[in-house]
Amino acid sequence: MDCFSSSNGCQITVTLISKNIFFGNWERNGNGVVRLGTSSNRHQIHHLCKHYGFRKIAELSLYKAATIAEQVNTFTSLKSNEIKTAVETIINNSLTQVSHGLMDHGWKWSRPLAAHFREAIMWNRAWWWQERLGLIVYRDEWEGQLRYPLIQLIACPWDSLVNCLMDYRRKGAITGHEYVGWLAPLHPELQLVLEAAGFERTWDDSLIIYEKVHAKFA
Repeated sequence: MDCFSSSNGCQITVTLISKNIFFGNWERNGNGVVRLGTSSNRHQIHHLCKHYGFRKIAELSLYKAATIAEQVNTFTSLKSNEIKTAVETIINNSLTQVSHGLMDHGWKWSRPLAAHFREAIMWNRAWWWQERLGLIVYRDEWEGQLRYPLIQLIACPWDSLVNCLMDYRRKGAITGHEYVGWLAPLHPELQLVLEAAGFERTWDDSLIIYEKVHAKFA
């Protein structure tokens, strides 16, 4: 599947590419940023993206790990009055930069905004780790009838990331899930961390995200 997500929140399926993006309607009448997610094996889509000025900004793949049935007390819920601090933590964290600063909304990607944190807080899906040393925000993902947590954003020092992800597995067990996941960047150092934390890559292909910034904002 291929899908566009624009900075104003709308989605455009790939069947509308020729009308809305590649043949100029968006260039003339649009604004903001358009992002396209497509499989690594969709070579014709890659060619079109490059031809029409889209820039590859991320390559991701799905990693999963079984939850660990052990107690964990390293997480505290993010509070509404801490949102500004959370946004600053995400922006300034080097791990976030590996993720290209994007938040995963399920076939939509955006820069993290205060509104996204407010929604996560409402569902108790945003947690500080180790007294603000790290931060995890997740969403629900479905595989058939099975629901599991999937990381939307994570900020953590690199040398603490294995421990943070291990605690994420423990937290997943406490919330009643069989496994946890992360649609993570294909970054060599990060892949070693994921393996050390017990995560396995479950996709043969990867998800490539392209981006195009409207001329008004370039």
